[in-house]
Amino acid sequence: MRLMKVLLSFLTTTVIGGLLVLVPVALLVFVLGDVLAMVVEFVAPIADLLPVESLGGDGVATIVALALIFAFCFLVGLVARTTIGSRAGGWVEGAVLRRVPAYGILKTLSQQFVGAGAENQSMFVPAVLSLPQDSLQLVYVIEEHDNGFSTVMIPSVPAALAGPLQYVRNERLRKLEVPLARVVQSLQGCGIGAGPLFAPDTGAPPAAS
Repeated sequence: MRLMKVLLSFLTTTVIGGLLVLVPVALLVFVLGDVLAMVVEFVAPIADLLPVESLGGDGVATIVALALIFAFCFLVGLVARTTIGSRAGGWVEGAVLRRVPAYGILKTLSQQFVGAGAENQSMFVPAVLSLPQDSLQLVYVIEEHDNGFSTVMIPSVPAALAGPLQYVRNERLRKLEVPLARVVQSLQGCGIGAGPLFAPDTGAPPAAS
């Protein structure tokens, strides 16, 4: 019975971890596919006027559409850097996107993986948790509390983005000054390459209680 519970827990956390990775990617691919199809249809008449029909095996209309999408994203990124763009983006995020389930978690994970704004992130921060009998455990700090405790997630293997939560004292934690992607890669590889993560000079000093 205990073996069945352990096996069921392993299967559940592994599936959830896979979904956390695949769902955002699938949504992105689905949305980009629809956008690309609409832009291709729009630029097709213009592409027909060009003297070539294909470049590297791809239709000219598809290449032009991809270039337009890239340019549009670049312009949006430039506008987002301005004061007005930042305020507008903040309003859209607060009024619309924050209402989407799991948006905050997915945004945090994506920023952590690409290293964008990592210095301001306080969720899914890689850390080492001290356990009894001189043992160490890789965890993610989900939230720090004012009472000297933190909520941490203990990642499963190989489902590196799913696992149980624990409420632990801050002095038992040592945050790691490494990208989240490095920790996830090691956990997905069943701990291969995790040795340096436990070295005393890998992380910041323990959180203050």
